[in-house]
Amino acid sequence: MKKILLRLWYDSVPVLAAFAALTAAVWGKAQKSKADEFEKLADEYASICVSACSRCSSELKDTVTDMSFSLDKLRVTASQTARVLALEDIVRLSAVAAEHLSRLPRSQVDIMELESFLIRAGDYARTLSGGLLAGREPGETDIAQLEAMLEACRGLAERLEERISSGEMPVGTEEYDYYEASADRDGAEYPTLVYDGPKAAAADEIPPKCACEPETDPAAALEFAECIAEESMHPVDGTDGKLPCLEFENGDGTASVTITKNGMHPVSFMRPPSGDRSDKPTAEELARIFRAAMLFLEKAGFEDMTPTFVSRYDGAAAVSFVWRTGDTLVLSDSLSVLVDRENFRVIGLDARQYFYNHCEREIERPALSREEAEQAVSPSIEVSRTRLALLNVTPFTETLCWEVRGDGFGGEYIIYVNAKTGAEERIVRIVSDEYGERTV
Repeated sequence: MKKILLRLWYDSVPVLAAFAALTAAVWGKAQKSKADEFEKLADEYASICVSACSRCSSELKDTVTDMSFSLDKLRVTASQTARVLALEDIVRLSAVAAEHLSRLPRSQVDIMELESFLIRAGDYARTLSGGLLAGREPGETDIAQLEAMLEACRGLAERLEERISSGEMPVGTEEYDYYEASADRDGAEYPTLVYDGPKAAAADEIPPKCACEPETDPAAALEFAECIAEESMHPVDGTDGKLPCLEFENGDGTASVTITKNGMHPVSFMRPPSGDRSDKPTAEELARIFRAAMLFLEKAGFEDMTPTFVSRYDGAAAVSFVWRTGDTLVLSDSLSVLVDRENFRVIGLDARQYFYNHCEREIERPALSREEAEQAVSPSIEVSRTRLALLNVTPFTETLCWEVRGDGFGGEYIIYVNAKTGAEERIVRIVSDEYGERTV
């Protein structure tokens, strides 16, 4: 019997080997077919990426060229209307150029100076346009800066044309480090625009208001950080820059707190949420979220904060606050608090903007009454709430306004009416979506 079984086994070995070889061949052919298909798809995607990047490069060059044409028109026109239209063209074109630039696969270090120039060029043009409409003529400094902008745009358009023609523009197939400058970066110098506008270069040099306060004791800061995080912490490397801070972490690095090196104020706090809820909170949940955020701010040393908007993230709700002095909201003194949706514990704080701007202010009495401010807005707006707010028009200028909120044309708006002149200073639209409320 054993001999028969052994013979059957020996006779079946070639058959099994042949079957295995056939199976391996079929499997290998199928895998090769899949590999060929994936390679074909990869080639198609690479081709699409290269085409999109090439088109984006050409559109960037064309947009910068159009900016130079609009700047050139400003030199020769004597019409105020034509100058305003040319400046508004520059505003629009600078935004389009910055968008094209952001879509190119380049290191942020490489494009940072150019992107900053494009954004500030548009902001500067808007400032000059508003001045012309208010009867203010550009001065000699403005004329010189417009000439510098023109030369910068012309030079940039020429360099872009050369790089496109020589095939040096990125096409999405290169490897690059997002944080490191590349060897072929532009390296051009762009003019610094000196003006009183929201994105003016001088705004970067404004020190935080707490910079002159006493130096923080590290031991006291550690104790304060543990109070904020409600767990044991240890010091790690701090941060310098415009707002120097001491930094602390918990044992496993999942929570961190930063405290200012001057004045011992909490600037940031972060830990991950315990869940992933993203549904719209009920009125009862919102009340608990607001209460948790307000109690946390009291513990952290923030006083007279008023909630403005709530945004939703996976597992958390972010409550935006602004500082209130008397019955006036100070919009630049803002911060946000992140509350866990599962247990209503505070898991985040971002107060950088608050400390860059916060200081005591003397608020003048409004010349316009609440009723007069509401009458100053469009009759198409059905007003729901009106309150005083100190609006940051520029980094150096704040204007007392009536904040008029209302509905119209199927949307909700906030209109800031100058409390002295009755002019509309700013209009924002409130957008409600799956992430909560935000302004645009």
